[in-house]
Parts: sequence; C-alpha cells; structure tokens
Amino acid sequence: MPLGNKQMKITAIGGDMHYLGNSTFQVRDQTTKEMKERQIDRVGMIAAGSGITPMFQLIQTVNDSPVDTSALSLIYSNRTPFDIILDEDLTDFEKMGKLCYFPLVQSPDENWIQ
Repeated sequence: MPLGNKQMKITAIGGDMHYLGNSTFQVRDQTTKEMKERQIDRVGMIAAGSGITPMFQLIQTVNDSPVDTSALSLIYSNRTPFDIILDEDLTDFEKMGKLCYFPLVQSPDENWIQ
C-alpha cells in the first residue's frame, strides 16, 4: 500500500473456502450460498495457538508451488514463546519470500527477540 493511502479494503470470508492454487479460491457466496471462484492475490491471516493448523496448510501449499504468486501474511499469537507451534517452519517460509510472519506472545521470556 502506498504511503499516505488512507483506504484499505479488507474482506472477511466466512464459511466454506477451498484453495484451488495460483491465488484462486472457491468461496461460498453469503447471499446466494453458491460456491464461486475468486482471485485473491493477497491473503492476511490471524491465528492463535492450535488455530494455526488450517493457515499452515495454505502456507505450505502456496510455498510448495513454484508458480504460485500469492502474497501471504500471518499474525500468530500465543501465550509464551514455548507455545508457538511450527515457529521454525513458519520462519523458514518467510525466508523463502512468500510469507510475512508476525509472531506475538503475551508473556515473553528473556530470550524473546523478534
């Protein structure tokens, strides 16, 4: 987003959602209840604790595809650094360039540096 831009479109998708690859999702239209394909190039995810599981599946799928250009961001919250599931994997995916990873903890220890 350009500096100074005062508007951002944020869309929440509730209910059924399936990733078809190459930034294409199949989502249930909340009005018609029909499944429709949508092109979504940037995906922002928020997870806490074991709620990382469905997010990790998407991150792994995008990362495993050399042609997928989806841009993924993840805010992942836990109580302590010890509670972070898959931290090393998520950090590795970020280093590969397809994920912006933001781990948060409620009670950091003396070694917590991000």
